[in-house]
Amino acid sequence: MSPSKEENPYCSRCGHPVEKRFLEGRERRYCPQCTRILYDNPVPVVTAVVLKGPQVLLVKRGIEPRRGWWSLPSGFIEVGENAQEALVREILEETSVSIVKVRPLPSLSQEGVRYASILILPFLADYLSGTPLGGDDAAEAAFFPLSDLPELAFPSHRLILESALASL
Repeated sequence: MSPSKEENPYCSRCGHPVEKRFLEGRERRYCPQCTRILYDNPVPVVTAVVLKGPQVLLVKRGIEPRRGWWSLPSGFIEVGENAQEALVREILEETSVSIVKVRPLPSLSQEGVRYASILILPFLADYLSGTPLGGDDAAEAAFFPLSDLPELAFPSHRLILESALASL
């Protein structure tokens, strides 16, 4: 279960009310019934800078947060996937585009809207095939010239884009 902004006051294993205790150097949620610590870990998200020559692939968000804003294609890693598998799946679901030459970029952490913390695992990738078409939770998908980008939905996406371009 992913940590949400609103902490669940009950143990996810046994349903007993949890307590806050100072454990392992910080205040943590603890279940006195199960005698276990309920760790609040960040939720992993993948995102990509997909380049096609001097253009980058962006999606217009079809959901909140920032519905209607342009962003890098992104999504949550699902159980059983590694980060690169999740990235290839998310890009295809959101944009109908296939990618190649996937290279990791430095990761970032940020506070989320639905989750307490998000760990962003960004990648740089090259376009392989497909016509950009919004799908899944993206209303639209399109390539934009790097010299004429719209304002991005999240400051982290601007940082990721800058990091990707600096690595070329």
